[in-house]
Amino acid sequence: MELIKINQSNGKQAVSARELHTFLEIETRFYDWVKRMCDYGFVDGVDYSKMSIDNQQVDYALTVSTAKHWSMMQRTPLGMKARQYFIDV
Repeated sequence: MELIKINQSNGKQAVSARELHTFLEIETRFYDWVKRMCDYGFVDGVDYSKMSIDNQQVDYALTVSTAKHWSMMQRTPLGMKARQYFIDV
């Protein structure tokens, strides 16, 4: 069962940060949440890559490992469910 879509980005598996944010039911604004997660030392170009959706929105392609870490850091039942999903895939 696919909880969160895993895409291909630059030949690697990637998870949309926006989709993860929605799945985890994060109440913090998307931009603020991403900034807070990145402040933990995740590296642009290694752990995630910025992507433009359109002129108004930005998304980030997260590695599966980064998506797992960000999920775990939420300390919620949905975060644990997403973490286990990423471990399984």
